[in-house]
Amino acid sequence: MMFTETHCRNAGLSRTDHAAAPVSFFIADYVPAMKSKEEGQKMTDRELKELFAVLRSGGMTVTTAESCTGGLVAGRITDIAGSSDIFRRGWVTYCDEAKHEMIGVDKHTLKVYTAVSRETAAEMAEGAARRAEAQYALSVTGYADGSLEEPERSGHVFIGCCGPDKTEVREFHFAGGRSEVRRQAVHEALKMLADMVKKEN
Repeated sequence: MMFTETHCRNAGLSRTDHAAAPVSFFIADYVPAMKSKEEGQKMTDRELKELFAVLRSGGMTVTTAESCTGGLVAGRITDIAGSSDIFRRGWVTYCDEAKHEMIGVDKHTLKVYTAVSRETAAEMAEGAARRAEAQYALSVTGYADGSLEEPERSGHVFIGCCGPDKTEVREFHFAGGRSEVRRQAVHEALKMLADMVKKEN
């Protein structure tokens, strides 16, 4: 199953304020997770261009904070000509230290919940948005493949999407090998961004 948790921030807070502000409420529900590569359809260049046009028209930018995808989300964004209008910077934070030092993920969060958690995904997205002064941010953290001792971890990924009014985190269990898991994570992250931008604009 895929768990979707939506954090809704207190209205009227600045990007700096809601780093320390408590979450006012959250909505959680369960929806089917992707189990096969056929279910995760890639966003086309045309769809991305349409999404970027909406961001551009509102003077909005997006940033990224990636762990297991290693910059692939940023790479897909910059595949599109003119993406520099809406994408200025992104972070690859592959270890805990980088998550804390570069985008401000709390050490307590990493210790208690671990790097692969909805809590860390949320803080990655919100921290990246603050550091980049961007209206939207995507985060990805997870296991592209499992260890020999824990193969069940393979494909377990959390994706966060932070917008002006809320942060959403979704949990996925992707099928396939390392490259396929990372490919699906990129596509789902961009779909989350598109869904949020569409709802808020």
